[in-house]
Amino acid sequence: MRKIAYCLLTIILATSNVFSQADSVGPLNVIEIRHYKQQEGQRQNFIDYFEEHFIDTQEEEGMAILGQLRVIDKPNETVWVRAFENMQSRLRGLKGFYFGPVWAKYAPPMAQMHAGIKNAYLLKPLGNIDELTKGHRAQDMALTLASGTISAVTGVVAIDFYYTKPGELSNFTKFFEERLKPAITEQGHETLGYFISELATNDFQMPVVQDENLLVVISMYPSQEIYQQKKDEFYASEPWVSQLHDAAQAMLSKEVETLLLQPTLRSPLRYWDKKKAADQETAVK
Repeated sequence: MRKIAYCLLTIILATSNVFSQADSVGPLNVIEIRHYKQQEGQRQNFIDYFEEHFIDTQEEEGMAILGQLRVIDKPNETVWVRAFENMQSRLRGLKGFYFGPVWAKYAPPMAQMHAGIKNAYLLKPLGNIDELTKGHRAQDMALTLASGTISAVTGVVAIDFYYTKPGELSNFTKFFEERLKPAITEQGHETLGYFISELATNDFQMPVVQDENLLVVISMYPSQEIYQQKKDEFYASEPWVSQLHDAAQAMLSKEVETLLLQPTLRSPLRYWDKKKAADQETAVK
């Protein structure tokens, strides 16, 4: 019992520097959605390694790690999400991390697990980014994981990529806000956030996608089955069939692309049941 208590205390003390750094970070106005490939059979090893070595250390550089997720039906792919206060703090944080001692020490062994980057999207939120994780951050998850109060129900997260015809992004974003989002909300979908590309100069050497015709929408669901049920019901609904489908197609350049994701246990970006989320917040306090 003493050993368990000591281990919990060690985790809490180890994250204390991260708490002070995270508290000093202002509103998050830039995010990256990073889609990675792993070597065959190495996904869980990659997740474990990433969560052990690269969450707290990036947070110490002023970045916010918002999610680690497995791509459903793609057993060798993951997505993770990080955020920044602005483009200046992004440059400062990335330089501090990738040119620092932690990356120099722990990046080389990762090569046996990592198989490359599929895409990395540089985005800015349209709305309050805190809704993306219901206000939870990496340090909250570390504490609840250490205390044994973390919910094992992570649900699924859907990331939808809407590619518009040139010049139609503004019109489609307005259409989404005023017509499509209310309609899917009425059908039981919960949108956590939506984003457009950050088009400021990418002043760090890592390549990113900056598509001026892209709207990204992130939603959460209790399970994959409920996601599919809600999706099927919406596409069969009267508002979509009679009104929204044709209006959307007139502005989109291709079919919507979706990443369906299973969050890891430590991921702040996950399904948050309202009652359990309230209990979780109480536990953290």
